[in-house]
Amino acid sequence: MASTSKKDKKMQHSRHNMLWAPKRCNVEGCDDRSLALSKCGGCGCVFYCSREHQKQDWKIHKSECKAVAAKGMWGRGYTTEDSFERIPLMTRENISARVASPIPADASCAICGRSASSVRLGRARCCGMIGCDTEDEYVMFSYSKEHCLRSHHRYTVCGYHNEEGHGPEKGLADDWRVCEGDGEPCMHGVSATGNRVMASSFFGVEVPVDYWYALNAYNEVPVPTERVPKGRLFQRCGRCNIPLIHEGFQVTRTHGRVCQACGSR
Repeated sequence: MASTSKKDKKMQHSRHNMLWAPKRCNVEGCDDRSLALSKCGGCGCVFYCSREHQKQDWKIHKSECKAVAAKGMWGRGYTTEDSFERIPLMTRENISARVASPIPADASCAICGRSASSVRLGRARCCGMIGCDTEDEYVMFSYSKEHCLRSHHRYTVCGYHNEEGHGPEKGLADDWRVCEGDGEPCMHGVSATGNRVMASSFFGVEVPVDYWYALNAYNEVPVPTERVPKGRLFQRCGRCNIPLIHEGFQVTRTHGRVCQACGSR
């Protein structure tokens, strides 16, 4: 198998840093979804209909904007229609057939774009997405997300939906994008109306929703925009209040979810 070129590695790194960005004005109460929307110049991960609305939202968006930009993340705008046009709403039968389908000779990883000539490809067990099947190369405790199928299974709501056995037998939808969840809600606690609810509990401490799992680069398609609330997308450290853009955290009895630095104090 051919080695990965510098160009391939650069493209792969760039795609891993992508964040799906809902195409709608980020100001609460504004329903503008027109083509005239402009991206935030700082992070490129939220949209605004006017300079006035961007200024109005800056107090809320400021810390998240700087944190996202510092991580080198970039936004790929989308609409709900884009999501379902790219991958139509799937039934259990559709998913099973896709998982079992042979991988075309000209296929490439849906996440990083690498082709079969440079990496071994496989299908995700949850949805049939084609991705880099390199989990056997993962180094324990490295927390590397460069192994696309592994990251899709572990860091997306699609993977969670499958592992929890959500579907008709539980009175739930086959497709994670419209699943309401049960005891521990699918979408890590996002209801169809976009309301935030608690997703899980550690040591009796409730941990709020983190939309990163529904919008990160390891999602072949993102969640409908209607299920993504406006304002802050990421949870904050319970001690220093910095945005936790999923790269390791701890849950404490006194402060809830905290960053690694605060957790080691």
